[in-house]
Order: sequence, then structure tokens, then C-alpha cells
Amino acid sequence: MDRTRQHGAWGVARLNIADPLKIILGARVSWYEFRNTEGVQTMEENAVFSPYAGIIYDLNEQLSVYASYSDIFKPQTAMDRTGSVLEPIIGANYEAGIKEGNFSTNA
Repeated sequence: MDRTRQHGAWGVARLNIADPLKIILGARVSWYEFRNTEGVQTMEENAVFSPYAGIIYDLNEQLSVYASYSDIFKPQTAMDRTGSVLEPIIGANYEAGIKEGNFSTNA
């Protein structure tokens, strides 16, 4: 049987810079290990750092604008035709928008 072990630690800080402006900073550190059916370690990732940052500005009590960035780290257990485990999916996510309702106190 294949065996996968994952561990992680994360933290977040929510900063109220000014009355309408909030900043959110965070990160996750991930450890990942995959062993195949024979118990051979076929992939290991140690202390992968994935940051997150967001900013929210309340235009008024009904509208807020926001933008955020986060790293993406997703290990895989699928194998290629040679039997090697595929590399983790690594990327970035960007998001921006406007939302009705003051949601910055819940972000």
C-alpha cells in the first residue's frame, strides 16, 4: 500500500492599518513524504514555504475592495510512464474584486 505523510504549520496576522484599511499576512510551511507499495521513498519535500498576503479597503459600510496573493504547493502521487512520481504543482494565485457588505472584519 502507498503511504503519504503530510505535516504543516501556518500563521496569520491581521493588521488594522487605518479605519478603512486592513492587511492580512500569512504563510504555511509544508513537509511531505510519499512511499510506494514497496516502501521505497519516491518523493520528499521539506519546509516548503507558501506565503499569503491580502489587502482590504472599505469604501463605505456596503462596499469593500480587496486584492490577494498566495503561493500554491500541491504534491502529487501520480507517476509518469517511467514510474517516477510527478513533481508537485507549484504556482501562484492572484485575486482582486469588490464585495458588497463590510467583510474585512471577518477576513
